[in-house]
Amino acid sequence: MKNSVSLLAIFCLLSLTCCQQGTKLPDNYQARVCEELSQLNVKYFEAWDNEDLDLVMSFLDKEFINMFSYGPATNYEENREGFRNVFDTYLVENVRYDRTECFVDHNMAFETGLFEQKWISNDGKDTLSFKMRGISVWKKNAEGDWKMFRLIAQQ
Repeated sequence: MKNSVSLLAIFCLLSLTCCQQGTKLPDNYQARVCEELSQLNVKYFEAWDNEDLDLVMSFLDKEFINMFSYGPATNYEENREGFRNVFDTYLVENVRYDRTECFVDHNMAFETGLFEQKWISNDGKDTLSFKMRGISVWKKNAEGDWKMFRLIAQQ
């Protein structure tokens, strides 16, 4: 019994070592992906600030889940509808995002950041201001494009 456990442990270690060797990331991979995500963030938040629903949705993975403090949307279409309602009801202003961290591992990337924006109701009577900390999870799709997969934020 002791020998079979030892053999199993050795087999697991060899398997783990072989698998990890084949998955080494290229030099500067994290820096390159973080820079690409930085550029995507600029375009995404410009689209949000301009209330361009189709462009906003183009940055999101089809399995995107939004877990903002104002109410989670559990799928892509719920997000489309929720974003449409925001754009139809409010004027979005003063959008700002400052990334604080970026970590990349193969086809997944994780960002933390600070996000601010103001929503002014179309009748001008109500204003909502958001100052949030958030975590964005990005996923590289089969075409090699990075898409936002999860968004978690809290005021």
